Amino acid sequence: MRIAVTIIALFSVASSFSQSIGNEWIDYSAHYLKVPIVNKGVYRISQSQFANALSNIGLNATSVDPRNIQVFREGAEIPIFFEGDSDGSFDPADFLLFYGEGNDGSFDSLLYPSGRHPKPYYSLFNDTSTYFISWSGNTENA
Repeated sequence: MRIAVTIIALFSVASSFSQSIGNEWIDYSAHYLKVPIVNKGVYRISQSQFANALSNIGLNATSVDPRNIQVFREGAEIPIFFEGDSDGSFDPADFLLFYGEGNDGSFDSLLYPSGRHPKPYYSLFNDTSTYFISWSGNTENA
């Protein structure tokens, strides 16, 4: 009996120190479009580009309310500008703008002792950042 209590106590203490793994922002019931970005700049996604991307995964763009569109990078939502979202439909003249930049050395710095990263503003492994575009059924995202 004493051993069982000790094991239960150890598991409860261990679970109280659990750490997040970085994917807590993902809503597994939502759809995401993956956008690879290499260079710094403002990126524009037109209605036709968005509709083509959705049709490739078997979805219809007319069902998406642009006021619900979100863009994420590294698990955080980033600001976007949407031209023409006031009517609640993604029309042919509408577009989405967001600022994107390629991968830097921030994640690589975890591999080196403090201050020893050889190129802190450049990733030694990959130059591409991944942005995720998502939408949901409510307007609380906007």
